[in-house]
Amino acid sequence: MIRIFQRVLSALLSVIIGVGGSASTSLAASNTDSATGTQALRFSQDFNACATDTAFTDTHTDFNISYVQGTMQVVGDTDRAVRIQTCDMRWWAMDYTDKLMNFAFMLSFDGSYSDTRLVFNATNDNASTTTESPEGGRLISVESNGGQPYLADRDGNRLTDFAKDGTKYRILIQTEFGSDRYSVYCNDILLSDQCRFISPIYAIYGARFHGTGSNGSYLTLDDIVFYTLGRAYPQKYSYDEVGPLPEITIPDAVTDDGTTTFWINDTRYERLEDRMFFASGTAYLPLTDAMTAAGGTVNGKTLTSPDGTAYILEEDRLLYGETVTPLTHEIKTVDGVLYAPMEVFTTVLCADVCHDEFHNTVVLSTGKYKNDGILRKLGSVLWQNGAPYWEISFNKFDLNWQILADPSLNDGNFPDASFPEEKYCIAGAEEALQQLHDNGFRTIRVFCNSLNPGKSEAEWDRFWKAADLMYDLCDQYEIQVVACLNLNTSEFLVGKYPDSGKWITTGEQFYDYFCDPNSESRQLAYTFIDRYVSRYRDRDTILMWEITNEGNLDADIGGETKKITFSLGQLGAFYSDMAARIRQNDPERLISGGDSVLRSEQWNLYAGTKRGDETANWTVDTLEERLKALSLLHENLDVISVHGYKVGYVERYRDEDGSYQYVSYSLFLQEAERLGLALYNGEAGGQLSESSGGVELPNTGDASAEARARYLDTIVNAGVQITHWWAFHSDRYNFGLDVDSWGVRTDDDTAGTFQAICEANRKLRERYAVNGLGKWDSLRIRVGQPLTMDDTYVYVGAKTTTDALKNAFYGQVSLTQSRESPYAGTGNTVTLGEDTRIVMIVGDLNGNGYTDSNDYLLARAAMLKKSIAPTDETALLAADVNGNGRTDSNDCLLLRRCLLQKYLEKHAWSTNVTLMKSYTPQTAIVSAPAASFAADMIAEVLGKYGTAPERRRLTSDYYAFRPSVVLEYTDALEVGAYKITVDNLGLHVLANGEAAMLAAARVLCGQITQNTTAGSCVIASAQLERTGSVKN
Repeated sequence: MIRIFQRVLSALLSVIIGVGGSASTSLAASNTDSATGTQALRFSQDFNACATDTAFTDTHTDFNISYVQGTMQVVGDTDRAVRIQTCDMRWWAMDYTDKLMNFAFMLSFDGSYSDTRLVFNATNDNASTTTESPEGGRLISVESNGGQPYLADRDGNRLTDFAKDGTKYRILIQTEFGSDRYSVYCNDILLSDQCRFISPIYAIYGARFHGTGSNGSYLTLDDIVFYTLGRAYPQKYSYDEVGPLPEITIPDAVTDDGTTTFWINDTRYERLEDRMFFASGTAYLPLTDAMTAAGGTVNGKTLTSPDGTAYILEEDRLLYGETVTPLTHEIKTVDGVLYAPMEVFTTVLCADVCHDEFHNTVVLSTGKYKNDGILRKLGSVLWQNGAPYWEISFNKFDLNWQILADPSLNDGNFPDASFPEEKYCIAGAEEALQQLHDNGFRTIRVFCNSLNPGKSEAEWDRFWKAADLMYDLCDQYEIQVVACLNLNTSEFLVGKYPDSGKWITTGEQFYDYFCDPNSESRQLAYTFIDRYVSRYRDRDTILMWEITNEGNLDADIGGETKKITFSLGQLGAFYSDMAARIRQNDPERLISGGDSVLRSEQWNLYAGTKRGDETANWTVDTLEERLKALSLLHENLDVISVHGYKVGYVERYRDEDGSYQYVSYSLFLQEAERLGLALYNGEAGGQLSESSGGVELPNTGDASAEARARYLDTIVNAGVQITHWWAFHSDRYNFGLDVDSWGVRTDDDTAGTFQAICEANRKLRERYAVNGLGKWDSLRIRVGQPLTMDDTYVYVGAKTTTDALKNAFYGQVSLTQSRESPYAGTGNTVTLGEDTRIVMIVGDLNGNGYTDSNDYLLARAAMLKKSIAPTDETALLAADVNGNGRTDSNDCLLLRRCLLQKYLEKHAWSTNVTLMKSYTPQTAIVSAPAASFAADMIAEVLGKYGTAPERRRLTSDYYAFRPSVVLEYTDALEVGAYKITVDNLGLHVLANGEAAMLAAARVLCGQITQNTTAGSCVIASAQLERTGSVKN
């Protein structure tokens, strides 16, 4: 292969390192050649921008090289070079590959040279070629023979001598992909094409100049150029062809006509929107049409749900068998059409309803849409579990990395120097997740590792263990993940393991992978997507998939960076293809490209590429051009991603009159809505002066935290639904610990910004996460939480922690306590939006969250009307344990029983009923004292006092057993009939009349069979329910 290129090398060398021209300028002027393909500049340094030195010095800060040390001197006026006595110049993380990988530089010598030795080495996949060793990867060296400098190859073969008269020697080292042979040229003359390296070169990962010599001896180095020669690309700096811009139609601007949109699950019903109206705090819909849209039917008074459950609709109630559901809102007839309030649909369809007032939307959610944890897009709004989703949280970008670096996954070793101790690895990950959870955060953004399907089984085993553990930890701390898959990577290029054991690519380049869906590398990416997405799609952990990170920032900038890159159109096509593959495996999750904020010139950069410009077109876009760029990128995506750094005072657009305006979060939301997409603020960071005039403040100290809080307010005020701040404390060793924007894991580490983000998250939810329809009535309470509500009170059990109470409402409420306690107590207030309810714990008079001796004393004082008796209505209601409307001796007796622990500990309700779908006969087992005590309560409530309210709920923690007992009067039964139900929720007694309720009590007391061995009793019925009447 080397000889194929020799016929054009003479012309090529004169272009690359021609006399009188700098290396970077000369290379930029070169063109694509049919034989050699396109040159790709990797690095250049002509030292012309470096400060000159009056003498040799050890300080060199402007060389733009990864690592520099040595005694050197920059000399010259306009054409500068560096004299070297000793040097150590290293290039790290180069990682490039192509057909030819070349190194060029210029050397000269004068009478001062005596013995300076200069070695140039390169790093490939062979472990001995590291830049830490100047000899392992040696390609050439300048040697001295009695003060005469000459050039030698790796084997020490003398290639050419150098004169010490200032002559400039242009050295070119040319390596070929997959070969251990390399060629060396001097001033366009081939010195040797048989030089042999330590092993075949598939990629270059680093390079180094290493110089040594005696004091006073030096040589001169200039015009360093590293470049590759590969395939013939369509343009010098672009993968894309020259051609016309695509035709893009932008939807009309969205106008707010005041219409409230109506959705059932994820389908919009515009035909119902014009007919929906609001009255008495609820929404009304035409009954028949709405039921039909939801999959149900209406036949006269019979309303049938999609699953076949039939309800009878009467004027003020719904009947289902013997169950009566009173309606709080009346049925209305408008223009001869029957309209029903939302409570009818929520009952019959077993649905949740939410009125999102900010987006003017009503959504009825049924089945899985109520609680499956899937983030969905309704129009341009993000919804989850029947409500719009709101959160400001964090990027925890390195979560996967630190878990992968744990010694438990690496044979006890620490393979990543960024995580050198166990505290930085799994332990650090768990500590971070716990703090995020404890502070109310429920989502994060993570950079997920990618892995070529061709790599070893051992690597894949380690990969899966780390990923599984990451998602397991997130599940444990109830945190969902925006999974950034980082698919815009060379990881999927076709490769193999050579003798060195290090994975190397073997043919296709990134261009093939990115631009050709039929390439072998693209097939490997598809396989990775299939494996990864299908493995995790059924977990609650995944919130959203992201294709890459900030792909748009690399589009169409080759004319500036002088490197070949893709175009905006090609990026959009790549996104569409990858999204389609993800969707094959997970059709429900939303997909984002993972882009940053559009460059101010994004569309015009693309226009320059399509014209064939070789310099970047930095003309600022108009609003219409911004929309074209967004439309091109998001043809097959659900969500527009922005990384909102310094929004409002950096990126701009051109107004109609040509003036420049700063972009804003409100503009981002308007653009997303116009394109029918949701907006996700995937990264954010910024600060505003107190005057909000766009002045940046220092990134340290209290002022910075306050300035960041003001910036966060712009996100809240605009109504951005999901923001992930960059970033939560990175656990990489000695990384970013002093930067305020990185969040914290400890109180003494940038706590100001962390608290500002916590507060912004609270404000966002308090302001927007409010249901406009009855608010509390339609608020989603976690299934199985031990609480009930009425218009005034939230009834909870004893020793319910404050966190548990908030968690029961999915964190959407705030809690105010009257005394410091880990438990919610009587008299505390729970607030949702502008509405407040009072916490009620029966038997807890002093508000500490449970019954103690002080409660008993206060209840006695209330009974005896002593001066120390509580006067607060809530405390008095808590003292009315038996629910007869006053505090009396029986309340005190029941409190004493609790305090004595006689029933609370020794005879706790121990139901062992499992409800079966087949409803086969089964036996309900309860402790005998608990059954007797339940009967005692009925007798105390009804027998002694003779009256009872319509329905009385007796909460378990205060009656010495759990769960609860419910006594309920109903006319759905015949007069004198009763019905006893025992299941895993407790004991429920329905009765028509006091006599029937007393009869039920006698059954509980008498119709039991004692089991002395087990210390329990069996209700004398093989059925789940017991029915009867006063007649029998």
